[in-house]
Amino acid sequence: MSVFNLTDSITCHAWNRDRSKVAICPNTNEIWIYSNCQAVDVAQWRKEAVLTEVFDLSSLTAYHDMVVSGLDWSPVHDMLVSCSHDRSAFVWKYEPSERKWKPSLVVLRITRAAMTVKWSPNGASSLSPFIFPHV
Repeated sequence: MSVFNLTDSITCHAWNRDRSKVAICPNTNEIWIYSNCQAVDVAQWRKEAVLTEVFDLSSLTAYHDMVVSGLDWSPVHDMLVSCSHDRSAFVWKYEPSERKWKPSLVVLRITRAAMTVKWSPNGASSLSPFIFPHV
């Protein structure tokens, strides 16, 4: 068994459908995506991307500005959904031509922090955020 220190603490994590990638949140507003995760030796895992708070004026895109609290990979498509204490959720899709993860904002219409999020079992775009009223 290998032990590999990814970060001090992890708020949430999610594996993709074939377990070749894992997305983690290091208790910040960032999402780290590791690939080559089927390797037994964890030292062979490769940090593929860091999805972080950036405001892109060209596309008017803003990412999470508080701790990411929930992640889930689609069981059908290679897409990731994230939610945050800032009451937002994003669906992330990898664009191979640009070699970038592109976010799409999901309007939740909630008044409290989103704590976790899940794809529907059939991989449809609909997703269910779970909130706790005391947060």
